[in-house]
Amino acid sequence: MVHRSRLNAPLLVAALLAGCNAIFDIESGELVEGEAGEAGQGGSGATGGNGGAGGKGGASGGTGGVNSGGKGGASGGSSGSGGASGGTDSKGGTDSKGGTDASGGKGGGGAGAGGAGNGGAGGSGGTVVGLGGGAAGSAGSTVNVAGAGPFACQGVTPTCTTISYFGEWGSGDFHGGATAFGSGVTRDMSDLSVVHVTGMVAGYGHGFNLWFTWCSNLSAATGVTFTLRGTTAFTTPNVVDFQVQTNSTYPWQPFGPENQKGACTAPNPTDPWGYCVSPSLQVALGDAPQTVPWADIMGGAPVAFDMATSPSEIVGVQWQFPWSTGSTAYAVDVTLDDVKLTGITPETTCPMYSGAGR
Repeated sequence: MVHRSRLNAPLLVAALLAGCNAIFDIESGELVEGEAGEAGQGGSGATGGNGGAGGKGGASGGTGGVNSGGKGGASGGSSGSGGASGGTDSKGGTDSKGGTDASGGKGGGGAGAGGAGNGGAGGSGGTVVGLGGGAAGSAGSTVNVAGAGPFACQGVTPTCTTISYFGEWGSGDFHGGATAFGSGVTRDMSDLSVVHVTGMVAGYGHGFNLWFTWCSNLSAATGVTFTLRGTTAFTTPNVVDFQVQTNSTYPWQPFGPENQKGACTAPNPTDPWGYCVSPSLQVALGDAPQTVPWADIMGGAPVAFDMATSPSEIVGVQWQFPWSTGSTAYAVDVTLDDVKLTGITPETTCPMYSGAGR
């Protein structure tokens, strides 16, 4: 006779899942005893814990220089997502192991608890702690923004002494060019072995100059020699004002940061020339070379020319046609030639600039 009994189905399943060492009572349908399977390490079917909070963002970026600020701190860690789902229910059996660990949320601060596998205790959730954000950005380098100054003199020393080519001339860091300025005055560019300027002068600020790319230290020289011939029809004819442009009297405000010259800060930045005044000496036109020693240069504002310091901060020399209030417009026809820094030996001719240097 076959003995039949109603079985407790869930307990039978539990017994099967518990492994072959389980003892099941056929009469009562009860699970009498059985060894629990080893603790599951976090079934992947179990619901993961809540994701931890994301790491805090990095500190704010370092303070930049005047021009370009420092880069900001890297982004903070993203908020932790919830724990990954637990593994599927681990099946019972002899010493069967539970499912794989449930992963904690990325960046999570807290651990998500894994769900219990039927074959064993619940696996522990991941404990990945969110990393903080990136470190603070380093401070930016100090670079002047447009129009920012004043600028210190770079103190470039001359690599040559005689200028007889008046395109862009020089070598190494000592180089420059020639320019005519003022409405109505033009330079003849067909012959770059001289600076030939013609036109009408009808106000302040007309003339021509030799500019240096970088503020230069000419203290090794005792002055400047040049030939200046031609005619001017001013009230006092055939004279010009020879001016030494020092960094202290050169305005930085009208120019962009690429100029990198000028320490004179004018109250009116759009019209600085009445406040920033180059020291000067009036010279006569003639066919013979003439020398202007630094000792003969006078005036200048806001800093007067000083033999002890001014020759070490020169940004250019210029020849300006004189003007005074109430004057009548007058014609000019002037040629500059053979400019030389006197007192420096050996004397060398400045070549056509090749682009080498800064």
